[in-house]
Amino acid sequence: YDTVDEAIQIINDRPPPLSLYAFTDRDATVDTLLNRTTAGSTCVNEGFLHFINPNLPFGGKGESGIGRGHGVRSFREFSNERSVLRRTYGSDLLRTLYPPYGRLTSRMADWVLRYV
Repeated sequence: YDTVDEAIQIINDRPPPLSLYAFTDRDATVDTLLNRTTAGSTCVNEGFLHFINPNLPFGGKGESGIGRGHGVRSFREFSNERSVLRRTYGSDLLRTLYPPYGRLTSRMADWVLRYV
C-alpha cells in the first residue's frame, strides 16, 4: 500500500483481525484507522505489551475469535452467570400478593388504590 486509505481498504476487505498494529507518529492517522477499521484489539507503536497486560481484554472479533480473555473479563466472558429466584414455601408475606385475597389484603389494596 502507498496511502493510509489503501491500507484501510486492504484491512476492510478481509475479516476483522485479532489485532491491528499501527506504527506512526501522526495522531490523525491513528484516529482514521480507529474510526474506519475494526479489530479485536488495536496497538499503536507497540507489538506485544497489549497481550501481557492483564487490564486489557484480549480477544478477537468475528472469525478471528470469540470472547475476551484476561483477568476478570475472562472470568465473566467464559462463565455463565445465572439468576436464580427461589421463593420458599410458607412465606406468608408474599402469599398476600396472590389470590384468593383475604379480607385484609382486599382492604389494603383498596386503600392503596384510593390514596396512592
